[in-house]
Amino acid sequence: MKALFLAISGALAGNAVAQDAFEPTDFNVTEALFANGVNVSALSDLAALVEKRSLSSPCTAACSSLKLIFGSKLLSSGSEPYDTFTSGYWSNQAAFVNPACVFRPSKAIDVSTTILVSRLTQCPFAVKGGGHTAFPGASSIEGGITITMEAMNEITLSSNKKTAFIGPGNRWGAVYKKLGEHNLAVIGGRASDVGLGLVLGGGISHQSSIYGYACDNVASYEVVTASGIILKVTPTLFPDLYWALRGGGNNFGIVTRFELETIPQGLMWGGTRVHTQASYPALIDAFASMAEGATEDPKSAQILSFAVTAGNAAAQIQLEYLEPVDETNPPAILQKYLDIPPLMANTLNRTLANDTVMLTNQMPGGRRYAFWAATYKLDREFMAWLQARHEKDVGPLADQGALAFQAFTVPAMEQMSKKGGNALGLSPADGPLMHTLLYVVWDNASKDEQLNKAALDLMNAAKAEAKDRNLYTEFIYLNYAGPYQNVIPSYGDEKLAKLKSIAKKYDPAAVFQKLQPGGFKLEGAPYGETI
Repeated sequence: MKALFLAISGALAGNAVAQDAFEPTDFNVTEALFANGVNVSALSDLAALVEKRSLSSPCTAACSSLKLIFGSKLLSSGSEPYDTFTSGYWSNQAAFVNPACVFRPSKAIDVSTTILVSRLTQCPFAVKGGGHTAFPGASSIEGGITITMEAMNEITLSSNKKTAFIGPGNRWGAVYKKLGEHNLAVIGGRASDVGLGLVLGGGISHQSSIYGYACDNVASYEVVTASGIILKVTPTLFPDLYWALRGGGNNFGIVTRFELETIPQGLMWGGTRVHTQASYPALIDAFASMAEGATEDPKSAQILSFAVTAGNAAAQIQLEYLEPVDETNPPAILQKYLDIPPLMANTLNRTLANDTVMLTNQMPGGRRYAFWAATYKLDREFMAWLQARHEKDVGPLADQGALAFQAFTVPAMEQMSKKGGNALGLSPADGPLMHTLLYVVWDNASKDEQLNKAALDLMNAAKAEAKDRNLYTEFIYLNYAGPYQNVIPSYGDEKLAKLKSIAKKYDPAAVFQKLQPGGFKLEGAPYGETI
């Protein structure tokens, strides 16, 4: 085995590469692997490629070679660890994807080598962080290499505690629990089981009206590029790539470490309140008032959901306030909600880590999910129209989820301009905006077509109605989008052109477009655009 490895020369160290030269036209994958300590000639399945002989089964060759290089880090198809991994996805659809092998890297150079082996063999790959995207292929790949980041689960504070180094294999619940021991937090997800990939799509947070989205609070990324180079990316080191990673998804490299800015966070107030249909007008007004009032008090957050369960219509508001609250004397921004008598309520002062468990419990794993995202100008009458149309068209179905509203507030969008801005294409001049998430949940695969069609019909009707009311916006939020939505172009032509230019610079061979086909690419919806 020692013959397979050579001394690593340091060619991949940090930023020891010119900022305008990432992959020469004569780039040689074999030489790059050699610099990583891998002698391709000593690997029988790969040696054929050096001799310019084709492979009858590229992914078999890739997996067997990775097994020789990395041993137990490679899970082979048919093994018990492989079966445990593939069955452990949050969405039931993704759990039925069968990769040729599963690779568990523990450091960035492992990821670098895997990308290079993928390039050499032309075996496609996918990357799984939390694996919370519902549709198959985003973090899993049939017949290819699934790279799971679960072993890269560092949570370390910097010496001055101003930033935290977070591995991409973490979930937000664990991050908040660890940092909460120091009365600190980072700007991240609101469900405990969601992973760090959320940052690459934007990352709505409870604290967004103060600090912006998760992507707006990244001090640095450690990124493995298509040529296997490991970069530290900051607002001043490779600033174009830093900008692209703030909303551009998985199109530019694999992030192997996030350095996130910390914020003070002690106990906060939050929970859910359930209401009958008679309260819908008051709830809609309270939602819009809170969104409009975020400029005066940015400490609140909300998710308002409407559903029909067993024929009974009901609404749930999930509320948060970033400080403890005495409900007998609440902040003014909460008052409209608290004036509406609930059927049930569990709001109380709790930790951020405990708060994030609530959303995870509301959407448990092991079921079939479909998401559809849209963004509109904030409007109370249109919210009521959307709720009524959802109740009419989706509510009667035997299995269905909910229609959820969230706000893109003006102060949150103002924060998007810091550190050179992000790629999302939202302007505070257009706000506040309301985001709708239509999610459908069911168990029986025979209902896939019926439920997806009902969701599609509702989304198309909403789009037409919004245009008639002059409330429609093109923007689609990546982290809530479904496989029939073309997300990246919704950021606008100028930002799309800039993202394509950056991708061409750092990935001229389009590795992350072709060999990593899953997720939201620079052009085209994963399953073909339908809305």
